[in-house]
Amino acid sequence: MMKILSSELLPLMDELDFSLEEQFDTDEMNDECFYWIFLENFEDDIIEKTGATIDTVLYSKYFHACTLVRLFEAAGGFDAGMEQQCDDILGEITERAEEEVDWPLLQEWHYSQS
Repeated sequence: MMKILSSELLPLMDELDFSLEEQFDTDEMNDECFYWIFLENFEDDIIEKTGATIDTVLYSKYFHACTLVRLFEAAGGFDAGMEQQCDDILGEITERAEEEVDWPLLQEWHYSQS
């Protein structure tokens, strides 16, 4: 099973002075957004400082993006741009993952997160 980076990123977020204004109505949605954006923008720092692999970072990014999209949809919203971001991350995984892509796992996250 792929390790997903989440709360262990909080000290690194502090170290790198990462912060965002809350964008959503719930803490859970804001947390997923923060993890996703942090993974997107600090990939090299995360790999260097945590020892995570590129695969772990990419899969974590996809997990948090899909979770945010599903939470947003469950709250009655839809954002085609966020859906497109998930598709873009899939493309990134396909191009950059060092290990064989775990398509069943990615499909599970895409369709069942909420």
